[in-house]
This record gives sequence, C-alpha cells and structure tokens, in this order.
Amino acid sequence: MATGSPGIFPKAEGNIIYAADYNNVQGTANSLLGTGLADSGYGQAITSGQVDSTLKITALQWTNLRTDLLKIRQHQTGVDESANLGIATTSLLVDDAFVNLFKTFATTCSTNRLTTVANQGTVETLANAGQTRTTAWNGVVSHTITITFASDNAARHFFNAGGEIRFSASRSGGSTTNKNTSWTTLLSDMAVIKLGHGGTTYTGTGAAGGYPTTGIGWYGLTTSYQTIFVKPAAAGVYLENDYNIQAKKNAADNTATVLTFEIQFRDDDTGDQTGVGSPEDENIDGTLTSTVQIFRSTGANVSLPAPTASSTTL
Repeated sequence: MATGSPGIFPKAEGNIIYAADYNNVQGTANSLLGTGLADSGYGQAITSGQVDSTLKITALQWTNLRTDLLKIRQHQTGVDESANLGIATTSLLVDDAFVNLFKTFATTCSTNRLTTVANQGTVETLANAGQTRTTAWNGVVSHTITITFASDNAARHFFNAGGEIRFSASRSGGSTTNKNTSWTTLLSDMAVIKLGHGGTTYTGTGAAGGYPTTGIGWYGLTTSYQTIFVKPAAAGVYLENDYNIQAKKNAADNTATVLTFEIQFRDDDTGDQTGVGSPEDENIDGTLTSTVQIFRSTGANVSLPAPTASSTTL
C-alpha cells in the first residue's frame, strides 16, 4: 500500500511522486483520446481524470489512466500493448520507474498520434458519392462530391484517427477501340487515391505533374480548389487525356465541416490521323464508374461515425 502525505506517493528511492506527475500524463492522454485540439484528438470517451493535489492517487486512478493510454497506443499499432505498461495495485509501491514508464508511453502515443493501421478500421463505399455513366462521351465529364461531417470536431477526429477519403474509377464494355482501351488502362493503373490528414497518396503507378503532392491532405486544403491528383494516359496518341481530382473545404482552419471534390475525366485528345482523311477523335463508350470510399476507425479502441455525402451526375 502506498503511503505518505495527501496527493503524493513515496518513491522506492525515498523521493515523492506529486499529483502533477500523474496529471501531466493524464493531460496528454486526454488530449489524444478525447476532444483535443487541431491535429490532436480522437473524439473518444475518457476513463481517467485529473486528480486533486490534496488527495492520494488511488490504484483505480492509475488503472483508468492505463486504460486510456492503451486505447491510444493500440489504435496506433493494432496490437496488444498491455505488456508495455505496468498495473497499479493497492500493494504496489509506485516508484520512479513505474511513473517514468507512463510518461514515456504517453510521449510515444503523442509522437505517433496521427498513425494508425488497417486492422483498426473499415473500408466502406460512401453512399451517394460515386457515379456511373453509360452514355458515350468526349471532352470533359465530371462530377462534384460533397462530404459533410456532423461538426468541425467530427471532421478533425475522423482524419486524426487515420480516416481517409478514397477514390478509384473504371471503364468497361462498349466498343473495341484504342481510346477505350487507353481509358481502361489509365484508370486501372492509377488504382486507389487516398486523401488523409496530411497528404494524398495512391496505390497504382504513373501519376504525373508532381501529383499527388504529399502536403495536400485535410490539413493542407483551403477554401479554393487545389489539384491533389493527376493521372495521364500512357505515352502515345492519347497522352493529352487524364483523370484528376480537385479538392477544397468550407473553412481553412479547424472549423471546417465540408469537403468538396471535383472528379474530372478529361478527354482532351482532339483527334489523330489513323489513315486516309481527317484526324479521328472517337468517343468513349461503355460503362464509366467513379467510386468513392472511406477508411474510418471502427476498432475497439477508437470508433467514429461516417460522414454523409452527395454527388452531381457524372
């Protein structure tokens, strides 16, 4: 049983542990797991709380703090971290080593606050965001997607906890033409584009023009459209064609609640000489599909709601 003056625990070495030691660690846990500010905060319920400096820190209070820290770190790593953090009991002498372990663990949590892993979330197709077109087209076709969060905190928490907006597209069926084949290949090669808290990435090959730029994610967006991704056709007669994504949000600071994307399928090719006569600029036909998905935290440690979405016709 730990003894001593109210608000402190004796250390094994004869020093004392102040309530401030506990409160500093708890403050970090609260800012990471709770509401937080800016790029800190997962929006989850907090088990622990600050302690009064005139009272003893109980074993239950240490246990509650341990619970919060483990939720944070296990969300970040996707594995059981319980062996890395001691358990306080009424018979344990809480010493320097015990407290320093909590401090170090909290620092690690803070350093990795924007990190998560796939097994802590779910990939879901975002209802009312994707579009399908079966009418033949030429020039530019596009659709505008509006994604709305319940509040500014809900938006921050979604991205802080590893949430992403994901895009992909495909073309199938229709005529057997070189242009159709070029578009099928273009969209297949780019694979999945992911906008996260700090940047935009993609899983395929062959993006161009410096896109995606890793600095343009949720926290890099402004109230004006910025190009976050461009994928051109392969070298050849259709090189002018590309798929691109423009993005903006409704406020440049941490009060933003709405994301807007314009997805453009740009068939800028004006025709090529294929034999005798005028250059030919064939249409694209078949089924053109634009898919929008999200990755959101849904694990036992951090679980967040999905935003809502709407889209114009492609």
